[in-house]
Amino acid sequence: QYAPTNPSPFLSSVLSSHLSCIDLPCIHSTQSVCNPAWPLAVLFPIQIASLLMTLVRKSLISTRAYHYAYTASLVAPWLVGIRHMKIACSPDFAVMVTLGYAMYKLRCKGVRKYALWIPAVALRIAIGDSMINYTAW
Repeated sequence: QYAPTNPSPFLSSVLSSHLSCIDLPCIHSTQSVCNPAWPLAVLFPIQIASLLMTLVRKSLISTRAYHYAYTASLVAPWLVGIRHMKIACSPDFAVMVTLGYAMYKLRCKGVRKYALWIPAVALRIAIGDSMINYTAW
């Protein structure tokens, strides 16, 4: 029977200390307003995880390979965001990362997630579509 193994100690420490930094663009891609295609950037890590899990289950790759490939796929939204900032000269990615970091720090201080997300979603609904950057298409 399949029993997943723990990733290497190095990978575990990297994931535990930097996972929130990797996930910031993924979490806040739903709030992106300047490039409507931005939420599609997070589909790659989600879909590749399913594929990789299938490959592990069929013993085509090791669990360690799964963890390395999945961690690498989590970098994809960062690359998309940096590319978007460079080409479109738009600060929306930097704003999302800053907002995500502030929300993460507030959650660490005990602020309830609903107190953070309700205003963020309300602002996205209220002013989001007026900020769409049509030159990104």
